[in-house]
Amino acid sequence: MPVEEIIDTLLHEMVHLFNLQEGVQDCSRGNTYHNKFFRDTAAARGLNCKHVPKYGWAMTSLTEDTKKLITSIAVDDDAFRLVRAETYKPGAGGERKGNSKKYSCPACSQTVRATKTVAVLCGLCMLPMVEN
Repeated sequence: MPVEEIIDTLLHEMVHLFNLQEGVQDCSRGNTYHNKFFRDTAAARGLNCKHVPKYGWAMTSLTEDTKKLITSIAVDDDAFRLVRAETYKPGAGGERKGNSKKYSCPACSQTVRATKTVAVLCGLCMLPMVEN
């Protein structure tokens, strides 16, 4: 995800937090429809808001001034690289541990991955695949 999109999302959520702290209800319809209070606070904090019928003023983007500010402070893109905590092994050189199991055909080596234990047949050989 590009840094601008991440910052846009963070600012969007920070607008909600600011309004919550100020006692301003900025959403309705089960917290999905963003109202004019959200729009006004977001605009004052460097976001453009576009109205979409189902979600109100929910579609945000950074204003040109906000983009210039981000450029002027030389934001480090690497600081925004997201890593899922459950797949990261600290001290292991940044290797990722996946949640899927790998199965392969003993005859043709065709492979498949699954997120749980499964019984699967190779579609080419019609043999049971084995977990690696």
